Amino acid sequence: MQLFNDSPLGVGWGTVSYLSDQDITFKGKAVDFPGFTNLYLEILTSAGIVGLTLFMLSIFRYCKAVYFSSRSNDCLLSISLFSLLFHYFFISNYWYPYIWLVFAMIDSHKLREKS
Repeated sequence: MQLFNDSPLGVGWGTVSYLSDQDITFKGKAVDFPGFTNLYLEILTSAGIVGLTLFMLSIFRYCKAVYFSSRSNDCLLSISLFSLLFHYFFISNYWYPYIWLVFAMIDSHKLREKS
C-alpha cells in the first residue's frame, strides 16, 4: 500500500516486479516483493485509482447484466462471475483466460437475450 500512497495514479504495469528483480528503489524506498497475489491491489498499484475505478465499473456492468437478465441459465453465469470475483482476491492471474471467458459468456448471453 505504500507504493499506492506514494503514487496514487499508479506506477505502471510490471514496475513492481521489475523493481523487485533489479533491486532498484522507488521514490527512495526498496521494493522487496515481486508483486501482489490480489488482483485488485495489483490494479490499484499499477494503474492507480483511475484504473481500479474503471475496472470496478466494468465489473459492476457485468454484475448488473447478470442480475437483470431474464434467461433460465443465469444461475450458472452468476456463480461463474461471483466465483471469479472471489478468486481474484487471492490470485492475480488476469492474463489467464478465466476472467475473459466469463466476460465473453456474459456478453454473448446479453446479445442472445436482445434478439
